[in-house]
Amino acid sequence: MNFIEWIINLAQISLWITALVLIGIYILKPLVMFIPLPVLYVAAGIVFPTWAALTITFGGVALALISGYYSGKLIGEKKVNDYLIKNKKIDHFIKGKDKRFLSLCFLYRILPLPFDVFNMVCGAAKVPFWKYLIVSVLGLSFAVVLNTIAGVYITTPLSPKFLFPFSISLAFSCSVFILYRRRI
Repeated sequence: MNFIEWIINLAQISLWITALVLIGIYILKPLVMFIPLPVLYVAAGIVFPTWAALTITFGGVALALISGYYSGKLIGEKKVNDYLIKNKKIDHFIKGKDKRFLSLCFLYRILPLPFDVFNMVCGAAKVPFWKYLIVSVLGLSFAVVLNTIAGVYITTPLSPKFLFPFSISLAFSCSVFILYRRRI
């Protein structure tokens, strides 16, 4: 049984428990980095009505951002810097955060780059928390809304209600990634 099937089965028992489990997974996500965010967005869309799925997803994303940020603060700048030395692409992307932090943070959320590591780096580097949180949520909003809505209509994968948000999300992510790759 895969993750989505497990969430659907849990939802048959209780929607409240399912919502709490999803929120808990978001909170633990920075520590369990192998869970892709789009899977969580789609899972919420499958199980809950659109308004509830979006509420749970935005709340969960905010909690994941917060837990990642404070994990980085706890781990400390030295250990995070040791990780960055090993990963040159992230290190290059993070350099200059003070000069262009808001645009960097927003762009980082749009690109398909490691979500959890960036959260920890921001915490360890003592980036201003509220700016980090607001800009991160705004940067993730496009993907959150489109993927959650795609999850609502995933049972009809050839319908325009599914294909439209899925296609827009995919095209947007690919376009931004291509532009980013050409610029650097």
